[in-house]
Amino acid sequence: MSNNWNLRADILEITHRWTLPFFAFLIGSLLGIGVSFLLPSPYRAESDLYVAYNADAIYRNPDDYKNWQLGELEAFTISQHILHETLTRLKAQDSYWENTSTETLRTMLYTYWRNAGKWRLVAENSEPRHTTQLVRIWREVIIDEVAEATSQAAVMLDLSNQIQTVLNSKVTVEMQRVQLTQMKEALQTWVNEAEGQKVQQPLETLERWNLQTVATSVAAYNPVALPLLEKIPPPDAPSQDYLPWVERFIVVVDNDLAIVQEQSTKLTDQHDELTLSWEEASDASHGLTAFLVVEPLSDTNLVANPVRLTSQMALVGGLLGVLIWGLFWLGRPIRETRK
Repeated sequence: MSNNWNLRADILEITHRWTLPFFAFLIGSLLGIGVSFLLPSPYRAESDLYVAYNADAIYRNPDDYKNWQLGELEAFTISQHILHETLTRLKAQDSYWENTSTETLRTMLYTYWRNAGKWRLVAENSEPRHTTQLVRIWREVIIDEVAEATSQAAVMLDLSNQIQTVLNSKVTVEMQRVQLTQMKEALQTWVNEAEGQKVQQPLETLERWNLQTVATSVAAYNPVALPLLEKIPPPDAPSQDYLPWVERFIVVVDNDLAIVQEQSTKLTDQHDELTLSWEEASDASHGLTAFLVVEPLSDTNLVANPVRLTSQMALVGGLLGVLIWGLFWLGRPIRETRK
């Protein structure tokens, strides 16, 4: 294989045959123009939003929560809910959108952002008027729906506090029920034992103290029973004399248990109602937080510009033509050596 390639000679030859790269550029430019007519460029219109996040919200990982919420907001902007409402408003204004589906609409819309602050909403369509119409209506829907979603998120926070209050009350009521049940069981056990023994002897001091302690606990829970404490039989009274006194305390405990059970039922019903309202607000919030703020930036006249200019296509085609010719020219020595 001969290796007599001379770069200086080739450059000199190209300068004398400049018409070849010129025609290659011209042909490539014409092809680029042809492609621009065969594949018309879509039009693009942009609109801006101001997105803010309340950094005073207290979370264990505030940055992670903020980034997650911004991601949720981005997903919400092209969600089925937003697209359906956008398409409904478009159809109400222009019959052009009658045969458009939400899936098709999604392919025309893009969101560009880096963090909270300025967000760019971009729409692309084959016609400039409908492109600006699309991005304008899309932005209006986003602002309206985000405002509604964040208001529902605020309702969720309030309902969450109410639910927690009800749960705390239920814990208190349940503790009261357990205490009253223990008091009743202690009194009822003593009654059962006393009725079975039929003893006429006085109570032992320790047993009387225990019985009096339980009765005092009942009176401490329900002041209505305080007068009963003074009617305790004397220390030398037989055990049978204590039965009517203890049974009156059992009646008081039964009444208290009925009240506690009623309170527990009401709290359960209240908890169920609040939970149902919370779930409805959660669905309406679409996963957004009440700490998000979305507002329009100062609006200017929306203008739709073509994504690809014909002049750009001609320039790219011409450069590709020259590049292909250059590769062909550089491969000439290799082809000559194979002859």
